[in-house]
Amino acid sequence: MKTLAFAALVLLVSLPAAFAAPARGGLSIDQDVQAEENFLGVGLNTAVDWTIPLSLGSGPLLEPAFIRFTAKNSLSPSYEQAGIAVDIAPLAIVDVYVYAGGIYFYKALGFGFLSMGSYGDAATADVLDALPQAEATGVTVQVKPTLKMQLGPIVALDSVAFSWFVVNGGTGYYWDRSNHVILAATDVEIFNNAYLLYDIGSGFMAGLTDSNVFVPASSYDQNALYAIALWKGAVAPGLDVSAALQAGWWLADTYLQGLRIAGQVGLVWRP
Repeated sequence: MKTLAFAALVLLVSLPAAFAAPARGGLSIDQDVQAEENFLGVGLNTAVDWTIPLSLGSGPLLEPAFIRFTAKNSLSPSYEQAGIAVDIAPLAIVDVYVYAGGIYFYKALGFGFLSMGSYGDAATADVLDALPQAEATGVTVQVKPTLKMQLGPIVALDSVAFSWFVVNGGTGYYWDRSNHVILAATDVEIFNNAYLLYDIGSGFMAGLTDSNVFVPASSYDQNALYAIALWKGAVAPGLDVSAALQAGWWLADTYLQGLRIAGQVGLVWRP
């Protein structure tokens, strides 16, 4: 349920270490703040990770193997989502991320849960503003495999996330503020992010990403093309700082047109 732009930035900021060998084990605490020009405006994400390197062999394909356990919380003006995850990377070029968590929609800041009648309901600003806001709870499960390739300074990734969720008792429809789309209270979303990046050096990377959201039950398809720039570097022993910016255009969407901009700054602390 996290916005497409936010999810992409979280993955991108992890890229400079994605092909490191061997994997770095132990505890890390990740805190980031994200802002975007549309939708909910701001998000605060906190994650506590425990990484265990896997001794599967020597060489650039096997040495980066790891398993990572995560407890995470995401807070926005509309909802709070908390859960646990496990990320398994048997090879440097592939990992599989599995997440399960709960979500609470609140209305205190004026971005509450909005019930809808069907996938085909009108969703203009006037219609949405007239709907009564409510509070709601739900659960979500996500499975996300990612394929990673690097050839010199060229980095390519393709990530597909399958997200299943039940909210507000599992019946009816609602307006998903984070992805700007009507969803069923029991539904599936498929996210795809494909990246082509250039490692400039000194922690800097830049490139393009093609991002998609697809809802099989309604055939809704959201597609956007972004230019991306990011930096990650150590500022003290055990402390990394990151920053990312992406800007692009909607190529296909029922509700959205024009420019979209999102950014993130974050800290990773390894005690």
